[in-house]
Amino acid sequence: MARYSRPSGPLGSSLSWSQVAMVEPSYKFACGRKWGYSRILQLREPPNARLIAGRAYDEGVNALLGARMAGLSAPEALNTAWKVAAVSFDQGIEGLQEPLEKEQADSYAVMVEAAIACFHRELPALVPVALQSDHAYTVRTADGASVSVRGRSDYIEPDGTIVENKLSGLARWNRDGEWDEAWIAEHRDQLVLYWLARRAEERRGVAQPAPVVPRARFDVLQAHIGLKEPKLRSLVLEFDVADEHRALAAVRNANAIIRDGRLAARPGPACDWCGFRDRCREDELARGASFNDLVGLRKEGAA
Repeated sequence: MARYSRPSGPLGSSLSWSQVAMVEPSYKFACGRKWGYSRILQLREPPNARLIAGRAYDEGVNALLGARMAGLSAPEALNTAWKVAAVSFDQGIEGLQEPLEKEQADSYAVMVEAAIACFHRELPALVPVALQSDHAYTVRTADGASVSVRGRSDYIEPDGTIVENKLSGLARWNRDGEWDEAWIAEHRDQLVLYWLARRAEERRGVAQPAPVVPRARFDVLQAHIGLKEPKLRSLVLEFDVADEHRALAAVRNANAIIRDGRLAARPGPACDWCGFRDRCREDELARGASFNDLVGLRKEGAA
């Protein structure tokens, strides 16, 4: 078996929010083993068309908003966004281990273009004051140590609202328009940490591009191949002390899990699109533990 070295620096001393979400078991799609494969063994998930399309959408929307901030006309901004997204997508699919059929590649490209057009149409007046802002917040742990949590917000509006823009193949709401609470819970805490980071910076005298307010918004755009028309919905969140305490508790718990090495597999829906699925199954077979051993049952007749 190949040998691996751990990343330099103490594990858990600095975490991105995506790592917290990957480990904290209260979140729906968390899986500690996936964190171990990624951060300890430093394995990389192979790229796939869905992720490449998502990255192209993100870069296209960033270009769209940047063009608006620069004062370009609406048609110019949209054309700029489409060009940036097309280059990102074309470069991404070149790196696939198994090339896409032209028809499938074209379908993804059309989906990305339609998604950006939908965003442009549904939010025509959106001109942020900041794009892709980095945030970092230090959380004190129970043992007196600390962990720095890092993240990057998509954009900040003039009134201080922090916005997370998501492209999703699934609707994050039901037929009655009610949002998926499990999905919201995970991503709410992410935005809480970004707000806390901005608040801490302001208290240290760091200039902010907009007022620091306990408010954020999700802009979620549903799009996938075969969907006739992309759909965009927004959800505004207001934060309070309870949100702050819950988000900090999630960070502390994730940090403790990592430091203790309690990186258990959590089979579930996320396995369907996990790039480590085959490796995980192989490791389960190699472990060879019986069910009785796993759950601590004793065989009949044992002393």
